[in-house]
Amino acid sequence: MEKEGYKLRFSCDPRRADAISANGRTFPLASDLTTPLAYMIAKAPEPASIRAMFNVNIWQQQQGLHMLQPYQPGRIPVVFVHGLMSSPIAWLQMLNTVMGDPVLNKRYQFWFFMYPTGNPVLYSASLLRASLHTMQRIYDPAGRDPAFSNMVVVSHSMGGLLARFIVQDSSPEYWNCLGNQPFDAYHLTPDEATLISNLLFFTAVPYVARVAFLATPHRGSPYADTWYARIGAHITSVQQNLVAVGDKLLPVLARQTGDANTKRDLVLDLGRIPTGIDSLRPENPVLKISVALPFAPRVVYHSIIGNEAAANTPGGTDGIVPYWSSHLDGAASEMIVKSDHSVEVNPRAILEVRRLLLEHLAQTP
Repeated sequence: MEKEGYKLRFSCDPRRADAISANGRTFPLASDLTTPLAYMIAKAPEPASIRAMFNVNIWQQQQGLHMLQPYQPGRIPVVFVHGLMSSPIAWLQMLNTVMGDPVLNKRYQFWFFMYPTGNPVLYSASLLRASLHTMQRIYDPAGRDPAFSNMVVVSHSMGGLLARFIVQDSSPEYWNCLGNQPFDAYHLTPDEATLISNLLFFTAVPYVARVAFLATPHRGSPYADTWYARIGAHITSVQQNLVAVGDKLLPVLARQTGDANTKRDLVLDLGRIPTGIDSLRPENPVLKISVALPFAPRVVYHSIIGNEAAANTPGGTDGIVPYWSSHLDGAASEMIVKSDHSVEVNPRAILEVRRLLLEHLAQTP
């Protein structure tokens, strides 16, 4: 554009503006949000998600919430939580679709939670919970942004278990699985007590309003009980601070032979802190307790489930998670797509997430 011999240049962020005004006229802006995502995939370093499962220290500096852009008040955060042996890169195909929708692009902002999946699920959930609380303290400390208070979580596989633990209050049963004495009786240091308390005693995150569960093993996966999964669990590392507490606490718990509860506890059966793979075993008592607990009253939840055999057909499996594990009574909607476990890249599942986000806007003041 030229005016009086001068070339006028405008620098506009297409995520913040879809038009500009100049010389009394309004000009719509064209934008291409796909090319930057493709460039990101091409240039981003290898996420090393499998290596990060076996050695959690690889992602020590990277774990936590990541934002594509600076926080924008008035836009609802959508938090994507990846699954086992995965990384935020798994969400780029879905992100490309939802960002390409002009309504969603204008009303939402997109965050990604990155975590090494070798850690036990309760520990990873505590990191997610802490990351969200940190965001709230930084960007909405007074609780005045209704967009922040209507956050959406989109989760896949193991990530769905993390999402469960942030929209539920904990139960005393979590601790009762381990000890026959009160928690305070074990003489832990303040740091150790805080660590265990964050894992086992928590309340639902109050600003999460909706959750989409994609191929989530709410009741575990038989895959985690296979011989090769058990070998993988044995060579998987766990956060060092967890190992240190386990070395101190497990021998004491193991001596409580008179406690019937310890007979059903996965931790004592293993004789070590369980890994992320161990957390997915159907006999894990934490999963049995969690699936019986209600979600926070305001939370609306949806299931998107894979079936390798046929769409719209309850039953079957996506190859990793069977229907009996991923189904949830009380879900606002349930969609079954013909897919393997990689439901997050299935076109119908992606369109369903888009529909849920539009529905969320319609139901949010």
